[in-house]
Amino acid sequence: MKEYELTPYPRKLWVEILCKETIKSVCKNYNYIDGEPIPEDELKDEKGAAYTLHCERKKDGKYGIVVLFSAESLNAPYFAHEAFHVIDCIVNACGLRYVNDTGNEHIAYLIQYVVSCFEDWFNKQIIRNK
Repeated sequence: MKEYELTPYPRKLWVEILCKETIKSVCKNYNYIDGEPIPEDELKDEKGAAYTLHCERKKDGKYGIVVLFSAESLNAPYFAHEAFHVIDCIVNACGLRYVNDTGNEHIAYLIQYVVSCFEDWFNKQIIRNK
C-alpha cells in the first residue's frame, strides 16, 4: 500500500490495487473513521470496481483515505471519480467549504494533487510489473 501525505490536511492517502489479499489486509489493518470494523463482504474484487474508504489505521491511529482500484479501473475517469470521493472525505472531516461562484480553487488544487498521487502510484505499478 503506497502512502501519500495530504498536507496541510490531517489525513493520509493510501492507494493499492484491488484484489483478495488487499481486501483482507485493509479489513485487518484499518477501521472505518467511526471506529467500526470494515467487513470483508463489503469489498468485492470485481471487474471495474474501485473503493474509497475514510479510515483509521489500527497500528498508529492515523486517519486517512484508502483507495483501491481494480485493474479495469486504472484510468483517468476512475482516477477523477475516486479523487472526488477523497476530497469529499477531507471536506467533511476538516471543515472545508464549497463556495458558489468562486471557482473553489482550494478544492481544484486538492483534486489535482490527489490525481497526481494516483498517477504516481499507477506509474510505479507499471515499472514494478515490467
